[in-house]
Amino acid sequence: MGIKDTPVRIGMMMSVFLAAYGISNVVLSPIGDYLGPRKSMMLCIVLWTISLFIGGIATSFMLIIVSRIILGIGEGTIPCKVSLSKTGSPNRNGDGPMQPGSWGSPLRLPSPCPSLPGSSGPTAGA
Repeated sequence: MGIKDTPVRIGMMMSVFLAAYGISNVVLSPIGDYLGPRKSMMLCIVLWTISLFIGGIATSFMLIIVSRIILGIGEGTIPCKVSLSKTGSPNRNGDGPMQPGSWGSPLRLPSPCPSLPGSSGPTAGA
């Protein structure tokens, strides 16, 4: 496809993904409220599947760009995913999956942006 030594095309693939992700995060977040977190997560998974299928069979650079746009739209409903992970089934201690004392706590990564204290959940001050 000819993208090996073309940094402009590689940058375009990432830029198109980030633009679709940013716009869909703002525009499509209300879908999570309308459908609920589980159904919106299923919609995300369907969009991811379509995107990865198109990217896997792509024979042109334009198909890769279309695949990245669909992937960005599928990733755009992040708030729905966060609410789904916070409302999962409680463990033995009565804590949810994102609460201290659950299996997810020791595996949680530190916040990449220290200026966003709630970005890594209860560990960093939420």
